[in-house]
Amino acid sequence: MIPLRTRCVRDLLEYVKGFFMRVLFSAVPVAGHVLPLLPMAGAAQTEGHEVAILTSEGLRELVAPVQLLGAGPSIEDQVAETVRRTGRRWAGPGPEAAEMFAGTRVDVTYDQALMRPRPSPRI
Repeated sequence: MIPLRTRCVRDLLEYVKGFFMRVLFSAVPVAGHVLPLLPMAGAAQTEGHEVAILTSEGLRELVAPVQLLGAGPSIEDQVAETVRRTGRRWAGPGPEAAEMFAGTRVDVTYDQALMRPRPSPRI
């Protein structure tokens, strides 16, 4: 069990030294959602953990050298599908945004995302 005093990634990594973990980050396929994950992913890799980011294949160069598990279409394709479904382009909170993230994204990404992570040969 992780102690309650663990308040940041550095403390967590210090606590789990000596343990092997497989860490999977998942993000909307937009640089602004993926980039904040990279320092945590890099820190975990430095400590010897197996790390991957699950997002659209189009962001492979952005996440390198962290392993990318490509799943789902680009954000542009997801937006186009949302517009097709709703008949309107979304630009902020509202029913179109809900359709984008709780409908379209799940429908077009879920099956691929579920199949990408595999058991590690190290475990």
